[in-house]
Amino acid sequence: MFTAEWRGIVMSGELVPTLDIYQAVGAAKAVHEVAAPEVKRWWRSKKRAAKAKAKAPWRAVKSRAGEAGGAAKAAAISTAWEMRTGGAGAAGKPKSRGRCTVKGCRRGWLDIKTRVHSSTGKVQEAKVRCAVCRRAD
Repeated sequence: MFTAEWRGIVMSGELVPTLDIYQAVGAAKAVHEVAAPEVKRWWRSKKRAAKAKAKAPWRAVKSRAGEAGGAAKAAAISTAWEMRTGGAGAAGKPKSRGRCTVKGCRRGWLDIKTRVHSSTGKVQEAKVRCAVCRRAD
């Protein structure tokens, strides 16, 4: 119950809440549905950062140990190979060809767009072998 006086008028009555518990629960669920994915995403990023920070020293140690172990293994294999073969080295990889320096060379062919080589006078493409790299052979 309440009583109020305003400009000489006395008002009295009973206060009835316009928001009940069910409406509050519904509003909370609606806010949760909207905010939950954003909050989860934010926490995931925080967890990932914390895990990465915690694992960084171990990763550094593991990489150094792996490099040292790999170098020792390579040295042992090369020593064993030299003992067995009497110093003959392993067959090397064939050297890959470098890129051709001729402008427009594509795998040993040049594409020339010209009117001179066409019988109709319209622009046509003519493929010519590259004389520098001769990859087309």
